Amino acid sequence: ARVLRTLGLHSSLTLYAIEASRNFRKRNQFVYDLAKNTCGYGKLISLHDLQPIRQEQKEWLFNFGAVNAAATNLSAMICLQKADMAAYYRDLELTEVSFSKLSYILAYAGEETHIQYFRQSGDLCEKYLASAGSWARSFIDLAALIVIGRSMSSPPRDEEGNARKNGWNRKREKYIRNLCRRITQQPRWEHIISIELAEPRQTTCLTILILKELGLTPVFRELVPLLQRDPFDMDMLKHLLIDNSETYLDAAAEYLELLLPKEVLEENPQNIPEDKLTPLHKPDIWLVYLLKAMRKEKRYEESLFIKCLTGRFPDVRTEAARCLRAAYAQWSINVLPALKYACAIEPVKAIEDRLERMLDRARDNGMEKRYLDVSQFLITPSKSDVPILNTQIAGAFHRDLTEVDGVLARGDTLCLIRETENRYDRLAILVTTTAGYVLGYVPRIENSIPAALMDGGEKLYAVLGNFDIEQSALEIQIRVHKP
Repeated sequence: ARVLRTLGLHSSLTLYAIEASRNFRKRNQFVYDLAKNTCGYGKLISLHDLQPIRQEQKEWLFNFGAVNAAATNLSAMICLQKADMAAYYRDLELTEVSFSKLSYILAYAGEETHIQYFRQSGDLCEKYLASAGSWARSFIDLAALIVIGRSMSSPPRDEEGNARKNGWNRKREKYIRNLCRRITQQPRWEHIISIELAEPRQTTCLTILILKELGLTPVFRELVPLLQRDPFDMDMLKHLLIDNSETYLDAAAEYLELLLPKEVLEENPQNIPEDKLTPLHKPDIWLVYLLKAMRKEKRYEESLFIKCLTGRFPDVRTEAARCLRAAYAQWSINVLPALKYACAIEPVKAIEDRLERMLDRARDNGMEKRYLDVSQFLITPSKSDVPILNTQIAGAFHRDLTEVDGVLARGDTLCLIRETENRYDRLAILVTTTAGYVLGYVPRIENSIPAALMDGGEKLYAVLGNFDIEQSALEIQIRVHKP
């Protein structure tokens, strides 16, 4: 047992120690000892197997079980959901100290799931909120209130029976939602949020969730203390460059310029498969999303794009090519030599082909490039629109799709235009982007019904599905507009 305990204290070996202890006479005490003395995933595994039967174990689980360096939300969920803890939570008398402990459990347990899923959560939340007016004064208290209120705003109707078993109904949810809203809208929380941002104690993921729920976008410098814990945190990446790129793009670009390791942009392009990614590649992933954000916000940073063409990470090189492709008209004389060099040393065939197509386009490859005025064919989709056909655009192979490479996105609305004077097909229907670029046609073998509807006065449009520019394959769904 001593040897197993020693091994189990190492998080990477905790699972093996717990499995090997199946026949121990005092196994639960063994697991409890590991839970108290491990952290990270070792603690998480121990919590999962622990049966908190004794009062001492229940007290520890409530006070310290959810405090974990990794997977805090999962640890909190286990602490809240344990069947042996039901009576403990039912009889729990809140004090100022235990209120804060419960805040921690509720905030992290409800971070990624509905509070209503947990046993006796209805009574527990009411007990908690009854004391919130007096004792809610820290950031973790605010987080718990927001998480509870958020759960009430989108209750889990898919498992309504389970929610009712845990003490929930629509009336109770509405009452608790309104109570949470009244408390969290008080001005005093602004100062508490500022303190947390300056000296962060909670996880970046939870902090960002609270900012999002409150509709707050602090200036970048206020987020720096969060980044100091992990300069390339993935949750912060999502917040800065995916969810709020219009606000943080410039600051994030300056930040990466200062912190990006030099090996990321050394002229050493590699073929790195997904299963070979490590935490050392987090800066590369940040750079990928910086480039995506620049393309989305139509920012042209030619020198950066050229450097990225020969970066070590394949997705960086792909995004750099897309950024350049989307801004073809702004190319300087430096781009073509850079493309030729990048193409010559590119180890990934798909990226090499992409660069070749860009070079072909620059040399004018003779493929059709045509824009139409589609102002009268633009349609704003509505929920009542009726899908009538899933198909693939015909003739795309003959179009220069590099013109829209990096511009098209899955879910884009496309225009459909009847070409009644087409000498090859009187039922021809052109498919264009909303900017008017011609992508091809609705396939001839499938255009009779859409053409008849359009000729009868119905308004039709298409929605782009999966697509592959390199293969000239663009899937679309044709819909009848019903405003």
